[in-house]
Amino acid sequence: MKAPELQCHTIEVATYLADKLKPKGLNVFNSNNFAIDISLTNKGETVKNLSSKLGIPLDRVLVAGDSENDFDMLSLVNEGATAVFVRNTQNTAWALPDYLGRVNIVDGPEGFAEFLERNFALQ
Repeated sequence: MKAPELQCHTIEVATYLADKLKPKGLNVFNSNNFAIDISLTNKGETVKNLSSKLGIPLDRVLVAGDSENDFDMLSLVNEGATAVFVRNTQNTAWALPDYLGRVNIVDGPEGFAEFLERNFALQ
């Protein structure tokens, strides 16, 4: 089989691996229905720990991401961070999980730049 024929199974395989590997302390993510990432780290916990270590409250933190491996980081919106999901040609059909309800959604790098200009008075 060629890669496009296998790509339709990415979500199913990622879910299966997550069920098997999460109890072992590994994080499994579907990256834009193209690849499966397996990681020892969690971006959300990493950002949270860094902000704490630097003495920066989460309500002064901006996080942005464009794929499932960013959802833990984007969920920091529930703890006061500003979160932005950047849509692109590979993720436009995604429905964000309900727990990310307050995440700002923008279209591509241009949309992210406009978000920054609008919300942070950047010129």
